[in-house]
Amino acid sequence: MPKTSALDAGHGVFTDHSIPRAPAKSPIPAITTSWQLRPFSQADARDRELGLAYAEVVVRTGDPRQRAEAIRLLTAASQDAEVQSRLGSLVEQRALSLYQSALRQDPDQIVALVNLGRLLGTHGLLDEAIALWRNALKRNPCLPEAGTNLQIALRAKNDLRGADAVRRDQAFCIFE
Repeated sequence: MPKTSALDAGHGVFTDHSIPRAPAKSPIPAITTSWQLRPFSQADARDRELGLAYAEVVVRTGDPRQRAEAIRLLTAASQDAEVQSRLGSLVEQRALSLYQSALRQDPDQIVALVNLGRLLGTHGLLDEAIALWRNALKRNPCLPEAGTNLQIALRAKNDLRGADAVRRDQAFCIFE
């Protein structure tokens, strides 16, 4: 029982006593760091799903062990459009054929559209790259890489109005 009167603070009550904290029994165990991913369930443990997870993580970490594991798993998986697209981003020497194959299977594969455009653009095939980036932006107008690359390619072809139109079209997008 408090020895003084309590004050009403609107959403809480102040009293003159405190609750002692129990001392921690043991320090929190250290989190082990490992480059290996662990699946959440059996459905996530298949080559395809685990390989896609490694491919996603390696973009952020750059860990060569994760890259090698992603390539190993995705190569062993069934070769659908998403698998081929991710493999293309990991294996530069096969990227062109993998992106093209992914787009034959799924013409809406945005990653393949943008990355194939990047490869073609770096090899001077600007018209083909522009068509791919425009196609990707039709599906998602707020793709920063496709928009930026398209603007650069259009400026390189002296299409300043076209480049400005892309910039205006993406003005409402929120890029993080």
